[in-house]
Order: sequence, then C-alpha cells, then structure tokens
Amino acid sequence: MNNNTAPDQTSAEAETTGLPWPKSWNGAYAFVIGSFVVWVALLVALGGIHQ
Repeated sequence: MNNNTAPDQTSAEAETTGLPWPKSWNGAYAFVIGSFVVWVALLVALGGIHQ
C-alpha cells in the first residue's frame, strides 16, 4: 500500500521559483553569484584605502 499524499509536480513547476523575478532557478543562482561578486569587488576596491 502506497499512501503518497504529496502532489505530483510537473517539470515546469519544479523549474520555476514562484518569484516575480527571476522566473527560473538558473536566473536566481546567477543573481546570487553576481551579487556576491559585486560585494567582493567593492570590499577589495574600498579596502585598499586603509593601507
């Protein structure tokens, strides 16, 4: 007896984030990595002032 109560997800539902932007998980990952690179670049650029 298999009591599977979780609804089946289609592949399109599994690939969407449910957010207004970004719509795909690849876009979400790219945004997070891009923002991390921007913050690190700012820390490096502004950290050189105190030398």
